[in-house]
Amino acid sequence: EYKLPEFKVSVEPPAEQVQFGRELAFAIAAEYYFGGPVAGGAVEVVVHRRPFYPWWRPPMPYPWLWEDGGGYRGGGPIASSFMFWPRVEPEVVVLTETLELDEQGRARVVVPALSDEERMDAEEREIWGYSYRVEARVVDASRREVTGEAAVKVARTAFAAYLADAVTAGQIT
Repeated sequence: EYKLPEFKVSVEPPAEQVQFGRELAFAIAAEYYFGGPVAGGAVEVVVHRRPFYPWWRPPMPYPWLWEDGGGYRGGGPIASSFMFWPRVEPEVVVLTETLELDEQGRARVVVPALSDEERMDAEEREIWGYSYRVEARVVDASRREVTGEAAVKVARTAFAAYLADAVTAGQIT
């Protein structure tokens, strides 16, 4: 039986830009819809991390070729090409922690910095950065559970640039 939640949970990522490999701090807040804080509630925090890579797909000539039923989107021979698909890796749980909300219904979770081995591994695998997803499950005194989540990407550099000649960029056919 579905029951409307009586409070909301918000997870706020860091406001400032975070450098790759440094620790991250997320703020968790739980508040009843009538306005009071969920003081003393238990928070189960799970932090997921996934590598991400920039990807680029050049402009494709002949738009009719890429519509449903043919070529790229329809499962044709070009769809089997992995050249333009982004690399996707599974999420890994990097932190599981149980916290208690303070009198204002707030808690803070700190994701530890990358170890030297993790930094070297990221460099060897040419990982562009990491996407962190924080899930917070709050249980109040009445044993009601509400979940909130937020995500943030932390990259090695601020931007990526791709250089392509006219043939690769689709200008010359």
